Amino acid sequence: MTRRHFVASTAIGAAAANAGLLGPFVRAIAADDDAAASGRVLIVLQLDGGNDGLNTVVPWGDDTYYKLRPTLGIAPNDVLRLDEHTGLHPELVELRDLYDQGSLAIVQNVGYPRQNRSHFTSTDIWNKGVWFDPTVPADVLDGWLGRYFDAYCASDDSPMLGLQIGSRSTLAFAHARPRGVTIENPQIMSWQPWEQDLQALHSHIDERAAPRSDFEYVQRVSRQTLSLADRIQGARSAPSRAEYAPFHLSQSLRMIGQMIAAELPTRVFFVTISGFDTHDEQQRRHRGPLQELSQALGAFAQDMRAAGHWERVAVMTYSEFGRLAAENGTGGTDHGSASLMLLAGGSLEGGLFGGVPDLTGLDDGGVPYRIDFRSVYAGVLQDWFGVDPTPVLLDDFEPIEVLKPA
Repeated sequence: MTRRHFVASTAIGAAAANAGLLGPFVRAIAADDDAAASGRVLIVLQLDGGNDGLNTVVPWGDDTYYKLRPTLGIAPNDVLRLDEHTGLHPELVELRDLYDQGSLAIVQNVGYPRQNRSHFTSTDIWNKGVWFDPTVPADVLDGWLGRYFDAYCASDDSPMLGLQIGSRSTLAFAHARPRGVTIENPQIMSWQPWEQDLQALHSHIDERAAPRSDFEYVQRVSRQTLSLADRIQGARSAPSRAEYAPFHLSQSLRMIGQMIAAELPTRVFFVTISGFDTHDEQQRRHRGPLQELSQALGAFAQDMRAAGHWERVAVMTYSEFGRLAAENGTGGTDHGSASLMLLAGGSLEGGLFGGVPDLTGLDDGGVPYRIDFRSVYAGVLQDWFGVDPTPVLLDDFEPIEVLKPA
């Protein structure tokens, strides 16, 4: 009897067919109950659409910025100032607090050579961790996090080393031996009949199954599933230690915080927030996603501090590209080149990194890159996870030393 046939013949199999997402999740939580993720955790936040770095971290001390953006430039009196040249968008109040606490690092001028300005291709480049020409067959098919799991997590048999909250699986987790899963709705964790259906699955198992047989495998997976599902349910029912806004990113981080506090076996979480493709009416449209990002990270930091886990959590943002330095004719900005990455957590060197954007020597209208995004990845791999980045990134990149080594 195959695992697929067995699961399909149970209540869980029926639920998976109806929900469309529960089946992979059931397989994901069939993890070794002893493999609790007591170590460091990374949360990757994708700012989907190409975030405008110049209006997120504002070069308010540069007159060229206001010449390029006579209507979109954030007024100096509105900027949340960090120094005599740089400040934050006025909606990023919580991020300013994290910066003042030394818990936020801002890495500017991040990009890669021969910047591709296609949403899809550039996102794939970031998720694969390699540059490629989309007009020729790809040499690398997997993602940088998938390679990390494969190269350095072989001793951990949990298939839920990576967990994405979203409707489409991220290429960053992709691998021939996948260790990450995707769920669309965090509320799936609160499905009430969960325990009785798992118990029903368990009751079908032949306790006399021979070692290493298919039935023995199902028996072991069932026990592990029951154990971890119980812990997930307990985590979901535990009160958060902060007030989260009723929006997707906030509620996703709330659930992630519950799972981290319960020390579930997940090393990397992945969440996407959209709304950053601001070709028109950017002054109005950019405020909402930035406010959601700031409020969500502020609540999450408060929650993790109160739970005693802030020191073992790192949050990293990325977006496929920045915007052009000059505003367009419809009150927005078009696809550009380099932008910025944010890293937050209790074990990092806060501050500004990468220098100020060069607005006089533009890259075809975009901010020129100075730091390859894989140098940031290399810093995460080397300092946060304590591994050699080269087998993961398939080349040598000088790590950005933002995170404190373990």
